[in-house]
Amino acid sequence: GRGGTQVSDLLAAAEVLGRGFDVWTAGPSRELLPTTGAVAIIADTTYLEAPKADVLVVPALLTELDGALLDWIRSRSREARVTLGLSDGAAALAQAGLLDGKAATAHPLSLGKLRAAFPSVKWEEGRSFVHDDGVVTSPGLASAASAAEAALQLALRAQLVARAQPLVEAHPPGFREFLIFFIRGGYFWGDPRLAVELK
Repeated sequence: GRGGTQVSDLLAAAEVLGRGFDVWTAGPSRELLPTTGAVAIIADTTYLEAPKADVLVVPALLTELDGALLDWIRSRSREARVTLGLSDGAAALAQAGLLDGKAATAHPLSLGKLRAAFPSVKWEEGRSFVHDDGVVTSPGLASAASAAEAALQLALRAQLVARAQPLVEAHPPGFREFLIFFIRGGYFWGDPRLAVELK
């Protein structure tokens, strides 16, 4: 938003996610935007021009959220493999309806207000991050990097499953089980969820 963002959340997420993906920022325009620190940023692209993201990061936005921005967050979240809400970015996700019925967390000073405003969300406190159905939320600040790491691993895993699925489908049923076992053993040892995702 035009009011900028929380610098520690934005930079922590960018550094971690940059290990697996190209990282870019989007804003209402490519003008200088403030942050909570002594750093200002210029968005790489505008909301309208932004490419599809594997991980949509919504940090604390220091602005009022209008309907157009909430619509953009909603549509981009549907396209992304993982959505990451850092600090009060979780409030934006809740306003967009992306946390309905899900477990989530946010900045500890905001949890009381968020519980009252969004009772359909299962707000948790004392967690460095919460993952529920492709959405990772975090209190931000010191836990922003661990939440970004969780989002990175989830997105890379989803990318692997998407790439492996055609390979699995191209082989006869008896060989598929071997292939799924091999992929599980090679990348996510002992994780039965990958076998469920690969059919």
